[in-house]
Amino acid sequence: MDVLGDLEAAFLGILAIIFLVSFISYLYTGGKVYFYYAMYALCFGIYFGYKFYFESYISESGRFRYHESEGISRFIQPLIYFNYYHFIIRFLDMERKLPEAKKVVHAMANFNLIALIGMLAAAFFQWRGIEDFIYYGFRIVIILVSVGLITYLVLLKKDILINLIIGGGLALLIGGMMAMMLPIYGIRLWDTDGLIWMIIGIVIELILFSCGLGYKTVQTEIEKNRLQNELILKMKENEKMLENKEELVRRDLNLALKNVKNETEQKLKTEFSLKEKEIELNVLRAQMNPHFLFNSLNSLKAFIQENDKDQATDYLDDFSYLVRKTLDDSPKKSIGLSEELIYIEKYVSLENLRLGNSIKFEIQNSENLDLDFIQIPPMILQPLVENSIWHGLSNSTKPEKKLLIRFESQDEYLKIIVSDNGLGRKEAQKQKSIKKKNSISIQNIRDRLDILYPLESKVEICDLNPSDKMVGTKVEILLPF
Repeated sequence: MDVLGDLEAAFLGILAIIFLVSFISYLYTGGKVYFYYAMYALCFGIYFGYKFYFESYISESGRFRYHESEGISRFIQPLIYFNYYHFIIRFLDMERKLPEAKKVVHAMANFNLIALIGMLAAAFFQWRGIEDFIYYGFRIVIILVSVGLITYLVLLKKDILINLIIGGGLALLIGGMMAMMLPIYGIRLWDTDGLIWMIIGIVIELILFSCGLGYKTVQTEIEKNRLQNELILKMKENEKMLENKEELVRRDLNLALKNVKNETEQKLKTEFSLKEKEIELNVLRAQMNPHFLFNSLNSLKAFIQENDKDQATDYLDDFSYLVRKTLDDSPKKSIGLSEELIYIEKYVSLENLRLGNSIKFEIQNSENLDLDFIQIPPMILQPLVENSIWHGLSNSTKPEKKLLIRFESQDEYLKIIVSDNGLGRKEAQKQKSIKKKNSISIQNIRDRLDILYPLESKVEICDLNPSDKMVGTKVEILLPF
């Protein structure tokens, strides 16, 4: 085989290797950047394989000659650039870093599909003139857009990936231009037409892009490890906070016991009883469902595995806020209602994210009550909202799932209403574990309110519409202002 034949075989071998490696990487990681890169290499392989073995012929000197008729190879070119533009979008993370440029590049990808459809239609009806017009017009647009895109990237603040795209784009553009122009002036390499220059440009581009994908993979792994280390560090901080809280409770209890030893028996019993109730109240306030912690950590793990660092960071911030807020507020007897609602909104946001954002959450204050002025016991609403989500709405088949918290004034009392349009108590209580969990949550709230507001508070739970199978549930809490 002559030098040119060896070069053709080596070039097609390189394209085949890039296709296989990239496609296997796509199957393993699910990253679309690898898919479009694999399709890009595959289309180039089809394009040049057709040119080498179907459009070429052997001259008397045995050298390769490019045939005048392009055959189906011209229909492959729009597919090449369609995959090329989608590869660039994901390679440079344009959706997040260059949203305006992403719109233009995505439009160019669609333009290639339109050009392909137009050429196929013209070829089917044998409109040779229209087919040529679309083909050469498409190539001119590609050249102009490539020059514009490279110029735009040159003007940006540089990073390694942008420099690799610029270098690869210039190599392909220069190689393509030389392939078209040099044969016109009779300049040949190895007694071939200008196609060899385009091959050289493509090889340089593929080398640069492959290096970029390797760099991008390493950076992604580094970022993944950073997020994991950050998560571990925050979990250790939270664990330390829990240990400190337990130590404070034990210290306070020991101090209280020492103080009452010198008092009379009646005073000892009274103080012990009060301290017991205070500790009981702290325990009830500090409760956080372990299922919520477990599910939240699983969701966070999924975001990290999917390399969605922005979503993972936001989720971790909200989750850390809930844990820290629970620990900080547990010793308090009351907090501002507006502050409690911020906690509830973040809690619902996390739960709703895991349930596909299927729940519509609303807070109503029709009487314009001053929520900053009103004080309520901390963590009094979270168990009710949790019950509504997990035992009323998560298993509901209704197309629109609603969760509502409403505030009303009733004489000198504040009425808080938590309602949902989920399964209702009868359907939910068919599961023994759900029935037990609901009972514990409601009883904990009643116990806390009995300690804080003896004979002045009330908790009621009822179905919204007993005649309907999926009736929904309403819980009303009455507290003194």
